This record gives sequence, structure tokens and C-alpha cells, in this order.
Amino acid sequence: MLKARADLLQSTDSELASILNAFNGGYITAGPGGDPILNPATVPTGKNLYGIDPERTPSKESYAVGKQLAEELIQSKLRSSGKYPEKVAFSLWGGEFIRTQGVNVAQIFYLLGVEPVWDSRGRVQDVRLIPMSELKRPRIDVVIQTSGQFRSAAASRMKLIDKAVMLAATDPDGEFGNYVRSNSQEITRVLIAQGMSPYDAKQLANARIFGGVNGNFGTGAMGMAQATGQWEDSGEIAELYLNNMGAIYTEGHWGEHNPEMFKAAIRNTDTVVQSRSSNSWGPLSLDHVHEFTGGLNLVSRHVNGGKDPEAFFNDLRTPGAAKIQSAREAAMVEAHSTVLNPKYISEMMQEGAAATGHFQEVFRNTLGWEIMKPDMLEDHLWQQYKDVYVDDKHHLGVKTFFEQNNPAALQDMTGVMLEAIRKDFWQADEQTTRQIVDLHVKITLKHDLPPTDNPKLQAMIQKYLSDPELRKSFEQQVQKAAEARKAADKIKATAEVNGMQLKAQTPDRPEPGDTVMALKVIGAIIAAALSAIITGNIIRRRKRK
Repeated sequence: MLKARADLLQSTDSELASILNAFNGGYITAGPGGDPILNPATVPTGKNLYGIDPERTPSKESYAVGKQLAEELIQSKLRSSGKYPEKVAFSLWGGEFIRTQGVNVAQIFYLLGVEPVWDSRGRVQDVRLIPMSELKRPRIDVVIQTSGQFRSAAASRMKLIDKAVMLAATDPDGEFGNYVRSNSQEITRVLIAQGMSPYDAKQLANARIFGGVNGNFGTGAMGMAQATGQWEDSGEIAELYLNNMGAIYTEGHWGEHNPEMFKAAIRNTDTVVQSRSSNSWGPLSLDHVHEFTGGLNLVSRHVNGGKDPEAFFNDLRTPGAAKIQSAREAAMVEAHSTVLNPKYISEMMQEGAAATGHFQEVFRNTLGWEIMKPDMLEDHLWQQYKDVYVDDKHHLGVKTFFEQNNPAALQDMTGVMLEAIRKDFWQADEQTTRQIVDLHVKITLKHDLPPTDNPKLQAMIQKYLSDPELRKSFEQQVQKAAEARKAADKIKATAEVNGMQLKAQTPDRPEPGDTVMALKVIGAIIAAALSAIITGNIIRRRKRK
């Protein structure tokens, strides 16, 4: 522990020394990247970081951990439902793959009932079926959503997963059953019913890996989800996710766009899993968690008639103590240890304006989870947010802190709470709603902030404003903001028209006179800058005198 602390403290000096050494053309020592708690060898930093050799994943140690997590997941499902999971959806990230040496890949293999084949050098270039006599349970189906980083770092592992699915799907049902095979048969029937030829349907029925279209890295769904005033049915977000993440990765069809195939493959999904090996983020503090894993949950619910799958995290943050954790537990533990923890809040407040964005992000991500997985969080979390950030139950001066550092952040946080109420994610009573509305409007007016551009939320705010003068002032602020947006749009449209005209009038190659004029303009700018610097120096000298 003492050594780890010393190495961490040394990191700043090591970073600066390495930067200077690099500028001088010196050699930078190689070292691993990642979480310093999970891997103490990452500090002191200042090294030339390396990631991973994907061909050696999953390592034998990682396979053992993945097998353990698969067994824990199965047991958790048996306890909660009395049934084996039929299909497990995974969101695979490049960073998690690198930090864990392929634990998620190993977990997928074991659920399918296959195992890696290691060569004498520790490389995994093949997989083989685990006999049913040894497995003693059904082969459990999977569907994979790959991030762009995982696709870039682990394409060879994706091909192994694809082969593992093929092996499992072609194995006879046997004594314990085979969900991979039965789901592939169902997918074949669905695709044929949609008009696909029996041959093509059979070729695609075992596809289980999907990712961003045209090599994209994001889902595109988060922006739509955050624009809560522009949709009422979350199924619209699910359809966008299906389309944007509908590139197939299977033999013979690598990277082809087919969202209907993604929709067919995610049928019967009853479980969603996300790996978490870093101590630097959690389900509430990082928006990509609800974007990818939450989005996968939303798509599953959308395709499977409104039935929400169970969601879990592979908790790999503590070496030697890997475990399965429900998504609800993970979110609530993070909330109580951070944004609801008075010690954490007071320490964050020492950071000033930089901290306000973090609290704002957590509120937005909480609403994101409500959209993607409404059964994950309870009303009492929103009530606790209100107790801490509206009522200031810990007497930390939270309202004053935000008003002094970033009033727009508190305006946004109260707006998020109100939107959670408007969307029926939080069943708040009328008194609570009016209290939050009152604070939201007072901050908006006091700091002359633009009101929300969500007309439905504006209407709700006006409805719950009990003070007539406050309502009148807020309506005036809304009108002023609308006029400002209209003026800005007019300026933008004029600029676009002028830009098009200028482009049409501009020759492909500049005339000599144009070049001379450009040089004159540049010279004038440089002269003005030098004049400002000289004037500033004179003023400072006079002040010192």
C-alpha cells in the first residue's frame, strides 16, 4: 500500500520527465495502462503504454474468471426465475477487454458451452465444444453488441465468438437442451416469413454479433434520448439503436448493414451484461453505460413485447474477487457512495465550477437509465436527489455553491428532475413538484438564463407556478429566449445564403490581387496584436511603478 501511494505521487514528475525525454528523442520505457487499483504496475505513469495481444486472450486465468462469472450469472437467474437464462446480451468494450484480458469473451464461450484451445505459446486460435456430459446444463444463447473500440482491438476474438456460436448451434439438443440451436431455428423462420430465401435465412440465422454501421463508434441513440420533448414512445429510440448498430459481424457477411437481422437475433433475450473493471466510472457517472448497455436493454424490451430483461454487471474492480452485481445494486451503491454522500459532495465542492458538471452529468444519466430501463431505479433515488440538492439536508450550502460557480448546472438538474416527473418516471407529489418548479424558475430569472427549449416542460412549469408574478416573469423570459433563437436562426440563414453566394462567386484559384489583399489583412492583424502586447506591457510597468 505504501509503495503504491509513493508510486502514484511520483507519477506527475515521471510524466513531465518522460515528455521532456520524448522531445529530446530519448527512449521511453514501456509499461501497462489501465486502472492503478486493479493493476498497481500502471504507476508510476510516464511510460510508453501498451494494451494487449488479443491472440492470447482469453488467458487461462481469464477463462477461469469468465467461467466463474457465467456460473454465478446462471445461479442468479435460477434463484430469481427458477429457469436458466435463455439468451444473454453483452455489451463489449475495448477498454474492458484490455484490462481483463478477455474475461467477457471467456464468459460468452462458457455460456455457449465451448472452451478456448491454447497452443504452446498461450495463443487462442480455436475453440471446441464442451461435451454435454461435462457441461450438464443447456447451451445458453448470446447476442453481442460490440463497441467500435472492441471491434478495432479484438476482431480476431469476434471471429472466434462467431465460430463458437456456429459450433453450439449445430450441436444436437442432447439431454439438457440447446437454446442456441432452438433460437437459430426460430430466427430462420422469422427471416423466411419476412421474405428472405430459406438458403440466406439459414446462412444468417447464427449471426449474433452486431455493431456500428460504417465503422461508427457511437449508437446515436443518446442524443435522441436526451431530447425528451421530441418523443413520447421510447420505441423510437430503440428503432434508431437497431438501425445504427445493425451491422452484422459473421462469416461471409462481415460489416453488412441489416437491422432486421439484429432485431431477429435479440428475440428471447432475458439478460443483459456489462463488464466493469475500472474504479473511475460507474453506471451513473458515465453516460456510455446507459447508451450502450441501457440501449441494448431498451431494444430487447422493444422487440420482446415490453418484457424487460434482467441487467447485471461483471464486477471486476477488485483483483481476485470477481462477482456478479445487479444493475440496480451497482447504481444505488454508486449513488450513496458519491452524489448522496456528504463527505464526497463537500470534497467535490472544493473543485469549484469543475465539480458542477459532474453532478449535472449524474442527474442526466439517471434520467437516461429511466428511459432505457425504467424498472432499474426506484422513486426514492429521485427523492434523495431532491433532499440533498434542493432541500440541502446536509447543510452544505449546495444552492449557494451552484449559484456562485455555475447556476446553469443547478437549473439543468432541477429541469431534469421535473422532466422525470413529467415523463412519469418519478411519482412525485404536487408539493414536491411545485417546490422544484419554484427553485428552477427563480434560478432562471435571477441569473438571466435561457429557459428550457422543451415546450412540454415549459407548459408543465407554467402550470405548477403558483406565484402570478413569477409566472409572468417566466413567460417573459420564455418569450425573450424564443425571440433570441429566432434572430439567431435568421442570422444563420443569412450567413448560409451569403456563404453560398460567396462560394459561387469565388474562383477556384485566387487572383494575384486577392493574395496581396489577404497578406495585407494578415499583416494588419499581426500589427494589431503586437500593438496590444506592447500597450499591455507599458500599462503593467506603470502599475508596478
